[in-house]
Amino acid sequence: MRIAAAAPDRLWLGTGDAWEITAYALDATPIRIVRFDRARVPVTAELRDAALASRLEDADDNDQAREIRSRFRDMPIPDRVPPYDIFLVDALDNLWIGEYRLPGRTTRDYTIVDSDGRAIGRTTMPARTRPLDIGPDYVLGVTRDELDVERLTLWTLHRPEATRGS
Repeated sequence: MRIAAAAPDRLWLGTGDAWEITAYALDATPIRIVRFDRARVPVTAELRDAALASRLEDADDNDQAREIRSRFRDMPIPDRVPPYDIFLVDALDNLWIGEYRLPGRTTRDYTIVDSDGRAIGRTTMPARTRPLDIGPDYVLGVTRDELDVERLTLWTLHRPEATRGS
């Protein structure tokens, strides 16, 4: 798995194999490595079953459910859950690291890193929300309800004074 996000002066790239993300300059030179000392969640049989059940909820019919079961049966099982699966860059060029959401969780946590690689905050959003734009004082996203109906959502973003930029 490769996760990437572009900022005006760099590309953030992570493999999902560890709590490590590398920033590359526009000429592909590595300029920063961000690491976190966080434990990774082991993949258990219960976690795999919950992931399968979650995917089966989205099946449109029995044929699609059979296909999902077949893919799960044939899929190699990692020993650890990826630490993250979404990167976003906000209007202040901070990287938002969307932490991998375990099945059954109704929220997703984000760690926010500045361009120097310092963690400057954490926040939580509803799991069924996909951020589209993160401005200096807002988050605009699309939220799906229990019937998968999408609606635009806008939240006020309160940043600590030291992270607001100029």
